[in-house]
Amino acid sequence: AFSARFRFHFLGDKETNRVDKPEWAIRWTLLTLKKHIPFVRQKMNPSIRRCVRKCLETFDAAAALSTTQIHHINHKTPKQQQLHKRSRQINISSKSNFLAISISNQFSRNLIQMLTYKIDVDLGVCGSSSSSSLESSSSHASLSLYRHIVDELLAFDTKLKTDRNILTRTEYNFAREALLCPLVTPEARIDTWLKVEKGFVNDQLEILRSSSRPWSSSSGAASKGPTQTSVMIMSLVQQLSSRFSSLPNLKDRHRFAVEIEKGLVRVLADFAKDSLEDLILACEREPNAEESWHDICRCILSLRYIESKLIAWGESAAYLRVGRIDEKCGKFEDKSDEEEAANAIGGEGGGVSFWKEEEDSVSLAVELGLDKMSRTLYHLVHDDLKKWKKQGHRGSEESDEFYSSEFTQCVKNASFRSNCVKLFLDRDWKSCRARLSAAVDTDLKRYVCENDISPKGIRRLKIEVMALEKSIGGEPSTSGREQNQSTGIIGLPMTSAAIELLQKPRKDLVKIRAQLEDANMSYDQGRATLRSWGLGALSKADVVSICANTLQRPPRGN
Repeated sequence: AFSARFRFHFLGDKETNRVDKPEWAIRWTLLTLKKHIPFVRQKMNPSIRRCVRKCLETFDAAAALSTTQIHHINHKTPKQQQLHKRSRQINISSKSNFLAISISNQFSRNLIQMLTYKIDVDLGVCGSSSSSSLESSSSHASLSLYRHIVDELLAFDTKLKTDRNILTRTEYNFAREALLCPLVTPEARIDTWLKVEKGFVNDQLEILRSSSRPWSSSSGAASKGPTQTSVMIMSLVQQLSSRFSSLPNLKDRHRFAVEIEKGLVRVLADFAKDSLEDLILACEREPNAEESWHDICRCILSLRYIESKLIAWGESAAYLRVGRIDEKCGKFEDKSDEEEAANAIGGEGGGVSFWKEEEDSVSLAVELGLDKMSRTLYHLVHDDLKKWKKQGHRGSEESDEFYSSEFTQCVKNASFRSNCVKLFLDRDWKSCRARLSAAVDTDLKRYVCENDISPKGIRRLKIEVMALEKSIGGEPSTSGREQNQSTGIIGLPMTSAAIELLQKPRKDLVKIRAQLEDANMSYDQGRATLRSWGLGALSKADVVSICANTLQRPPRGN
């Protein structure tokens, strides 16, 4: 009766048989299960099992007859002889199988097989029309319809799997293979499904590529959270993973994970890498444009967000299982999430992250991005300091308490750019600042070593270097008087050591130079000597060069 109804409505010429409305047939099947499966489960299952139990008891009674009785029966009742023979063929396991017979299992499976037959026909129609269509718009519509049918069937599978008011776990497992069969059988159907999913993913990526500012904030201009781009793509990966998790064959699941999910993450990571190059150029063209620095920081934050997601996914039981699949994989076993996690994490060799390659690639992209941004910040500081360096520190006409206009502008620009980066990169700012400080430290140390600086110029230089150190660290700048009362230069150790060396008396410079030029001094002894004079941040060659240059000049007053 149910088969006749289904064929009448969904396999004939009625208006209810529509390829673009798979949800109608699915809804009918779902309502039929909800309405009739309780009766079958509560009434028919016990009745059939009672009949089976009585038959088995009859077989057992016949098997218990003695050989003499059987011989006597053989002559009088031939039917009992046949009954006795059959009873001996029924072992204990066979009896338990007979007693576990379930009409509800078969009822639900038959209903689902009717539905999947219709789905199979509809998918075949969509697949053939999309492959044979000459117009791209018609092909795209067929692929969209194909994905719609797949969506409805997967949603139906999820409903049956999670809602125990419809089917029990045993009933669902009995019907599951038949339910998903149209998606993976025949083998070419997998290729069609992959084509459909790739088309959908490309449509989503086109939105990303067409955006004028893909790394804009998802929640306000000053938001430090992940961008709309990264959230959208990673959410899409999660949705796809949930869709493909129902695949009964691990080999097929592995293929979808590699070609769709991994492919999508790689495209996003590559897009972020390419964007970093463009954003760096934008910062170089407009070094004081706040939006440019915010965009590059959001791009790096997005890569960090992707990295954290990949690490979390790599530790999940589902991806650990997929990562250990080879060409000989079998089918998913119906186990609880706890059992799956235990089996995936335990076992031989532990679990290797399915996303290991992507994690390393994204992590490397973050490090390269931070390095390039730090180099850009340094080059901008270096360019701003050119006029300041050209003025030199040889004269005594300038006050210790005030900066030149060139230096003031340099400090202001450096502080602005560093604060733009510091605002966003809480986690990575320390690393970025360390790289920036190291580059500026090397530059200023070279300036100190190669230039003639008067005693008063040394004092002014020290104050200015402390101000510059604060500005590149994103700290508020202070006046020359306040800098003069500061404790010292912490973040620029080489420059600080070079300045301290210039402030030493000439007799100390002679002594230091003589000790370091001793031919019998080993490398370790030389480093110990430098540390004893408070010059451990400098190399032996730098110290000897500064001492030589300073001693060659005639003594000068303030």
